[in-house]
Amino acid sequence: MEDFKETLLEGCPASPGLSYGSALILQEEHEIIRERKIEPHEIRSELEKFEKAILQTKEDLLKAKASLCGLGLTVEESLFDVQILALEDEMILQAVKEKLERDLVCVEAVYQNIIRSFIAGLNKVGEDEYLRERAIEIRDVAKRVLKKLKGEEGSLQILDSPRILIADFLMLSDLVSLDLRHVSGIVTEDRSRTSHAVILARSQGIPAIVGIQGILNKVTNGQTVLIDGFKGILLVNPSPERIAMIKEKKLSSSYLELSDQKILHQLAESIDGKKVYVSANIEFPEDIPVMTKSGADGIGLYRTEFLFLKANHPPSEEEQYEAYRNAAVHAKPHQVVIRTLDLGADKIISYLPWRWMEENPVLGSRGIRVSLKEKEMFKTQLRSILRAAVEGNVAVMFPMITDLTEIIAAKEMIDQTKQELFHQGVPFGDVKCGVMIETPSSCLIAEHIAQTVDFFSIGSNDLIQYTLAVDRMNNNVEYLYQPFHPSVLLLIRMAAEAAHRRNIPIGICGEISSDLYLLPFFLAVGIHRLSMGSVFIPRTKRAIRFLDVDKIKNSLSPLWEAKTSKETFEILKMIAQTYLPSYFFEQ
Repeated sequence: MEDFKETLLEGCPASPGLSYGSALILQEEHEIIRERKIEPHEIRSELEKFEKAILQTKEDLLKAKASLCGLGLTVEESLFDVQILALEDEMILQAVKEKLERDLVCVEAVYQNIIRSFIAGLNKVGEDEYLRERAIEIRDVAKRVLKKLKGEEGSLQILDSPRILIADFLMLSDLVSLDLRHVSGIVTEDRSRTSHAVILARSQGIPAIVGIQGILNKVTNGQTVLIDGFKGILLVNPSPERIAMIKEKKLSSSYLELSDQKILHQLAESIDGKKVYVSANIEFPEDIPVMTKSGADGIGLYRTEFLFLKANHPPSEEEQYEAYRNAAVHAKPHQVVIRTLDLGADKIISYLPWRWMEENPVLGSRGIRVSLKEKEMFKTQLRSILRAAVEGNVAVMFPMITDLTEIIAAKEMIDQTKQELFHQGVPFGDVKCGVMIETPSSCLIAEHIAQTVDFFSIGSNDLIQYTLAVDRMNNNVEYLYQPFHPSVLLLIRMAAEAAHRRNIPIGICGEISSDLYLLPFFLAVGIHRLSMGSVFIPRTKRAIRFLDVDKIKNSLSPLWEAKTSKETFEILKMIAQTYLPSYFFEQ
């Protein structure tokens, strides 16, 4: 690569925004710790050293959170909670003790070997996103612990100018060790858009791109780079004209953000008067303030899995009630849609060991199937949701529905739970019941399902994967993950038509809900409830005001004749660019 040649690299957008600065290369340290033999009488002192290192690492994590708060930054507290859980994993701690006593080698070597074996085991399970994130968190905290065992101390690295972080993959500890006030962007080779480092960046409004292959060989330390987190584009050695253009666009964006304040807290409405609810997807309590600031029309998807994943036992009724009540109160007067436990194939919890034995978990016990098998755990969650409904407008949504009998069984559980609460004198509220439409089967029988529920919400991520038989996190086949595939669009239309015939609302809550090329399509087929990451809400509300839905409907005929993803994309791109001003699509 020529030193001063402008080079364009493409990846996947992970956090929106435009920025530029000098590249800061972060490379993982690969250090081999030699096995030093110890005597039996040294076991106690080695264990004490290990316990001290664990305690000091926990203190460091808490200090890191406090440090970010001290810099005036909003902190995703739950991200640090997950790190602490990985740090205190009982299986790992017990394995270290047993191996130390058996092999009689120094504790740092034992710990490193245990961590490597544990991570290798997780990676063998497959390409599951959650397991990869779990492995990264364990590697991250292990790196911290090993530094403590070796007597090394870390400190906050002060940056004196805007820097774009470049890494093969970025750990949370890498990010919090830097002065985030001067971190202007993040670029990784790793494809995960849900790593805790990326989540933290997104909450701070730092642009991020993931999935640029070989990035460390294409950028050198100190090179000027320009990052477009909207499009997933990185420019290496951008020309002065490009930088001037970005400065101008950032000023324009600031102006639009100021103008957005006037419409943020109003219901979005198209030119021809179609009202559209634009709500937020949230997972952690810390997401709620960001949701409120974004102008969201409530919470269209409250993911509850974190409550079940953060400990070695199911969350109590009170713990869940407080989380759901808090969301309901802050969403007022809008609705909060609480999705019941959706343990996918990528989520393993210790207190449900029977799930570990499945040979093909992707097509096994997940979503509503787990809840109907673990009835007491399901009932506890339903009790919490019904109690929280006293405090606000609450709806419940069942995931991974493929058969009517699942809905009937789930609603029977709700009725039983209501009766129990009534006889116990515990206040509870009424809730609307909806389902996730995220499998081809649920689209094909959507007409029947619509007779039994109050609303639909399309889970596009799983719908695309199951329709196309593609694991989007598998690098070998991820190119086949096509949101614009004709079959996907036809299934979405089928579900929307069934909902309209039965006069129930239908929304969409997957990643594509914020895609501007698909926005006209969604509104034209009658999907007027969109739920997305809070950062995309202002832009989406602004875009809706330029669309004429009735006219767009008349433009869709060629779409149903298209045979490939490329054809459908070009048609939708043409429609979107016909109605939306060019600044929505400028790179």
